[in-house]
Amino acid sequence: MNDCAGKPIDRAEQAGAINKAVGETVNMARENNTTVAFTTYDMDETLERLMLPKDVLLPIIQKFVDEYAIIDTQLNALCADEAFPEAASLAHSIKGVAGSLGANELSELASTLERMLNNKEEGDLDKTLAAFSRELAGTIAGMSAGLVKSNS
Repeated sequence: MNDCAGKPIDRAEQAGAINKAVGETVNMARENNTTVAFTTYDMDETLERLMLPKDVLLPIIQKFVDEYAIIDTQLNALCADEAFPEAASLAHSIKGVAGSLGANELSELASTLERMLNNKEEGDLDKTLAAFSRELAGTIAGMSAGLVKSNS
């Protein structure tokens, strides 16, 4: 590894890390006409912030959809088994990825879950898990709709 860019990713920092790694200036300008409507996901904002062309961002979104679509089921199962450290770790993993991809509400809920699980704050855990599940479903639906639209 030659360099890194922290999460959530800042496009200038990301461009600098890429340029340093490849030893030349890479044009990461935003593509024109990349508007895709999402339910709870703003593709334009993510493209603008990350300075990624749509053909680079779409596989990343697809991977997110594939890997995190049922993370709420996994979190619920871990919490039911009182495996709070494992659940906190899972919440932490989605927090950063969701934040980097511009799914800010999902990232905030994951952060809240992580804090609650680390501190064993079980009072509102079920309510927070339910809110997380709703936001995840909306985010996955929005991202999936954008992927379908982009591939047609």
